[in-house]
Amino acid sequence: MNKFFNYLILILCTFTISITYAAEYEKSSRTKIIWVGAYHSSSASGDVLIRADKPSASCSSGYLLLEGTAGLNSSLSIAMSAFHSNSNVEIHAYTGKPWRGSSSSKWCII
Repeated sequence: MNKFFNYLILILCTFTISITYAAEYEKSSRTKIIWVGAYHSSSASGDVLIRADKPSASCSSGYLLLEGTAGLNSSLSIAMSAFHSNSNVEIHAYTGKPWRGSSSSKWCII
């Protein structure tokens, strides 16, 4: 019986976390990447900042690729390709977590 409750608690926690992340996740409309830059400071060294011509309202400052994130190189390669080819893209990002390099919560994490 104790094992059953452990599994039940694990499932409920997973479900709760999934709902929380789903509520904070959104995608932009079709947009073009207009700027890609790197941020270097003691609080956010190596983060990549991306600005779009039509960001979503909750991501009006732009989008971030955090240093150390799995898939950073692939995501940066895609962003740079879209920037240089002036291609339309949809950017999927998390809106609920403020960026460590700014007090603005209008940056969204890819």
